[in-house]
Amino acid sequence: MPLNVSSFASPSEALGHGVQIGCFACDVIDGARSGCVTAVFERSGYIEVDGDWVCVANVDAGYNAVTISVRSSSSNDWLDHFQVGAPVVITPSLLSISDRPAVNLLPLTLWSPAVAPCWSLATLSRGLQTLAKWAPDARLPADGLGQYLYGSQAIGVATRESDAAGGAIADLTQWLRGVVDPTGESGVLARSVRTLIGLGPGLTPSGDDFLVGMLIALSVCGAKRWQHQLANAVQAGLQGTGSVSQTHLKAAVKGEGGEALHQALVALMAGEGDRLGHAVSALDRVGHTSGWDGLAGVVTVLRAITGRPFLVRDGRCLS
Repeated sequence: MPLNVSSFASPSEALGHGVQIGCFACDVIDGARSGCVTAVFERSGYIEVDGDWVCVANVDAGYNAVTISVRSSSSNDWLDHFQVGAPVVITPSLLSISDRPAVNLLPLTLWSPAVAPCWSLATLSRGLQTLAKWAPDARLPADGLGQYLYGSQAIGVATRESDAAGGAIADLTQWLRGVVDPTGESGVLARSVRTLIGLGPGLTPSGDDFLVGMLIALSVCGAKRWQHQLANAVQAGLQGTGSVSQTHLKAAVKGEGGEALHQALVALMAGEGDRLGHAVSALDRVGHTSGWDGLAGVVTVLRAITGRPFLVRDGRCLS
């Protein structure tokens, strides 16, 4: 029987105050009554609700489709209630952990990522050229897949991840360029995704972050057929990675991710150099390599689109 503490506790008693909630997280908790804590970190915790995970994080961690962003009067004191396995009660106004009010959900506004502007091949090319000019000075992580920012051949010092991912990224690039036999596309995608899913250390491995970037870029650019094909392959391979990363991949299948990645994508599409600089700086602070890995996936898609100009019309990719 689920706890019923929330029927009696006041939201004002909670130490944390919900600020915004991502679309994926909103869908998961909508109508839900209970769950459990599945993971706890320095600035965040995860709860499982009916098989899906939602991140509950300090607002300083940045907005994300999978996250309920929380502000508190003192540093993360609301997280003291989070213990792995602890029962969760959810009402429209309150998130309670182990019989204690943890996060006030009123008022909680829906966070939506940056909207793609009117874009064209010219603006997209300008954005990619601006990014390419930074190549000599880019301080890419020594790990991960950031080396693929500038093409399907890794630049700089190879990493374990870049060596392992090389064939898969080359195949995905060829698929985007339209040179893969249509009868073999599903096999190429399945093989590439199997290689990338779970590739690398951490809660969201580099290969997963790369796929997240690809999925979001395809969705935002309007490349429906490509996005559908890749999404099917990713969904079939989800069990190859951990639960936290599965959550982010599920959101990416819907075209949703983190604030910094969306900001960088929109800046690239609009060819806005100043905005791109701020977004890349923010991405550099996302995880150990996650920001760069996701951006590499985004750029892989955008570069392929510029190579097929006949597919772009009225600011959409007609794939």
